[in-house]
Amino acid sequence: MNKAKFLILLAPALLFSCNLSSNASPIVNEIEKSAFRYADPEEVAINVTKEGVEIVSIDVINIPDSGIMVADWDNANIKLHVSYNDSTTEDFPLLVKHIPIDTRHYLGEIGHHNIEIMVNGHSTKFGFNIINNPDFHGYKCEFFDAYAGGKVYEATVGYYQNVTYDGPSFVDHEVGDEFYRSFVHWDYPLTNVHQDMTYNSVYRDTEKRFYGDNVLEGQNQVVSTYKDEDDGSIHALVYLGRIHRVALNYGQTIYHTQGDEAKELSLQDISLFNERWEQLNNDTVRYGIKYNFDSSAGQNLFGSSAALGSTPNCLSNFESIYDNTSITVTLDTEDTVTTSSAANYQTIYSLVSAHKADSVNITSDLETGYYRAAIVANFDAYVSVSFNKLANNKYELGRSSKYVFAPIASSLDVLAQFSETEEFINNYDKKVEFSNKLLLDIAKGLDWED
Repeated sequence: MNKAKFLILLAPALLFSCNLSSNASPIVNEIEKSAFRYADPEEVAINVTKEGVEIVSIDVINIPDSGIMVADWDNANIKLHVSYNDSTTEDFPLLVKHIPIDTRHYLGEIGHHNIEIMVNGHSTKFGFNIINNPDFHGYKCEFFDAYAGGKVYEATVGYYQNVTYDGPSFVDHEVGDEFYRSFVHWDYPLTNVHQDMTYNSVYRDTEKRFYGDNVLEGQNQVVSTYKDEDDGSIHALVYLGRIHRVALNYGQTIYHTQGDEAKELSLQDISLFNERWEQLNNDTVRYGIKYNFDSSAGQNLFGSSAALGSTPNCLSNFESIYDNTSITVTLDTEDTVTTSSAANYQTIYSLVSAHKADSVNITSDLETGYYRAAIVANFDAYVSVSFNKLANNKYELGRSSKYVFAPIASSLDVLAQFSETEEFINNYDKKVEFSNKLLLDIAKGLDWED
């Protein structure tokens, strides 16, 4: 059974790998991290119960009138004085680890403070003064990021305070043609800082679903034409661009919480593929193509463009009226490609059938979110339109424009897709774009001579 690669990689990015695999795990820079050890703040409950007796009262004693120095609570010998109903008393050390974490910042803020703690179900309130500590100068927090060349920011923060990153902003970076890497968070909490800290940036590799490569300006986009001698109309097959990472087939969407047990995800049974055909085409247009209307072009090109909208008319193969269905064109990526002329439905059905037994694994350490197994591929997108020439160099768009999507078999990939929601939509702001102005320019350039 084929095991496919993963979409998600969380890695502190001082060193990272672009090789996505089912064994993906955080990668750290051992040079920067070797001298640093992070300890989670400890919070320990005090047990002051005694068998056979009940607690009557709990008081905090030994709080010095002169005040407690910043970050020096444990050296002040502060205690809990507990009285029981058998007339006995007992004292217990009250240490930093016994103070609730969310109130410990008061132990580092100069001035008078009142706090409340719960001890064995008893509420105890007490006040204290915090004074300057000449030996405490705060905690140094250093932030590292590989893309900026190492350390990008440094700050000093007080005792159990929160540190704020005010360094350079992070920009998404391309990872090959199909993924981009974006900053997610720092590898340790920025809250309740209680030691010198070394922070490394953590990045996510995200699949660029449904994103489009447009045709470079000035390139010919007319693949083939056909003139209807009966009514004088001309049909044109127009190449629009290349749409990436379209899901040909997928399995059940599951919700995974980081730390859950590993899971194997399988694909939907191939017998159900026909039921997804319309969804595939609609999603490709909705998420991968943007049709723009130019009002000035609309004064010279009339007719309905409804088929180019959200409920498109999509064909399963190219119309037989066209002589050829492939051209060589340069995309806006500056790649020169020969466009695909593969039959849409039949090619996809064959590709999906060949991989129906594939599965993917998601591991326990992957981040919380929605996952599914999917077969994805790139499409070359075309539109078939018809024109009639009117008087005064005006043109009419035929009633039924039709999209055709030609799969690129060599781009096939089987992987675990991730989404923060249950929808697996375009998450990269680039679409294949065309307009009525392009269609008008094409109409003007056609051979209307008898």
